[in-house]
Amino acid sequence: MTARSQEIRGPLSWRNWDATAGDSHTLGEFALYADAHITGEQAAIGPMSILNTIPGFPEGDLRLSMIVRMSFGAVSIPDMARRYTATYHGGGIFDEIASLISLALGIRCKSGGMTRRWDIKQDPLGHPYEFDHKPPYLPLVDRRRPMLPGITQTVLLDDIGPLFNAYSNAAPDVATAIVRAARLYQQALWTAESDPNQAWILFVSAAEVAAEQHTALRTESPRERIEELWPEMGAALNTISEQTAFEIAELLAHLVKSTSKFVNFFLHYLPDPPLQRPSEDLQLDWSRMKRKISKVYEYRSKALHSGTPFPAPLLQPPIKVDDGPPPEVPFGISASDGTSVWMSGDLPMHLHIFEYLTRKALQSWWLQVSKRNETARPQST
Repeated sequence: MTARSQEIRGPLSWRNWDATAGDSHTLGEFALYADAHITGEQAAIGPMSILNTIPGFPEGDLRLSMIVRMSFGAVSIPDMARRYTATYHGGGIFDEIASLISLALGIRCKSGGMTRRWDIKQDPLGHPYEFDHKPPYLPLVDRRRPMLPGITQTVLLDDIGPLFNAYSNAAPDVATAIVRAARLYQQALWTAESDPNQAWILFVSAAEVAAEQHTALRTESPRERIEELWPEMGAALNTISEQTAFEIAELLAHLVKSTSKFVNFFLHYLPDPPLQRPSEDLQLDWSRMKRKISKVYEYRSKALHSGTPFPAPLLQPPIKVDDGPPPEVPFGISASDGTSVWMSGDLPMHLHIFEYLTRKALQSWWLQVSKRNETARPQST
């Protein structure tokens, strides 16, 4: 590992990007499991070669779909006498790569751990290694009525190149935010069929990581940020002296309303509607996105702070009414579950369309925020 990557802390996969620059690197392979149809023979990116195992049919079953062959640089030992958690996300380097691929391609993808090493008995062909290999478990998916229709789509390995190159050039704190958002997105995909309420929470959390980073990188003054994201407080600051308002703004700038940060993130990176859409009465109204996203965030807050799950119609698979794409919003003027009733305005969108919004917004943010904060690290090929 280079001197630069030892001095600047970031995610393990980000720090390992220059692993092949010196002579001290070693090789290893680890397994990636997915239920999508992976195309493309391999993708060579930085210190990695992502190899398609061509696992066979049918699509939709969890299979060992990819092998990642990676160069590993020397590992620096952390200072055990000092607390440090700034880059913690609950996983290791294999989990980072799997989650980044998951977000980059919009597929369910998890690491099963190392399967081959090249540092045992100096074997030029590598040595099989099963100690850490644990295939992940994917809860049973109802293929007839999935929560996320199309998630087992056909994807191309080469499509991860621009996003991974952007990741390698990001500043260390930005790289950490990208990994954390990707990990949450990955976990949301994994739990969507078995626990859609948890998937909603995780998708929102993934976007919230990016929203926090997006807000932190804004260049306006604390006073201007508060006036935009917290207009009530901005109005109150206008009633006091400039010096006092300045001091208060400095203290409160990082506490601007979380809903506003979340909604503004989506509005800033709002993608175009999907190319394939259902009939107009079943489409999400893109012109009312601010209200729709705000409602999602409201439900997430209630789920976390009062234990109230997302409305039942949002926890059910979209019901197809014809041969076209699935509905983006629940249809009807109201819906019920037991004694609970929700009106159409209470049901902003189905989970699969929020996944689309989250994925596309995160991908755009990933590219933009990495370019804005790129380091001196050379572009990988």
